[in-house]
Amino acid sequence: MENENDFQFKWKRGNLIGKGAFGSVFQAMLSTGSIIAVKQIEMEESDPNKARKEYDNVREEVKILRELNHINIVQFMGTMLEGKIVNSKKKINRFAA
Repeated sequence: MENENDFQFKWKRGNLIGKGAFGSVFQAMLSTGSIIAVKQIEMEESDPNKARKEYDNVREEVKILRELNHINIVQFMGTMLEGKIVNSKKKINRFAA
């Protein structure tokens, strides 16, 4: 799959925050100095059609979550496809100790 982005900021990956069945979440810093969380999901490479469908599903989910505004839901900023890795960016206010 080609690289596709709806998130245009450069960022640097930091420490692993958590890991689940659908990917890993890392603390990250934008080039602006803002701290965000990035969920990375590795796409299936052996079946390009399946990978495209997975990626489209992630983008659609992030599109819906970007519209939500609730204290218990982080604000999603967008997605970025880099090779076989999908990065979904989330704004965060702070990390729990």
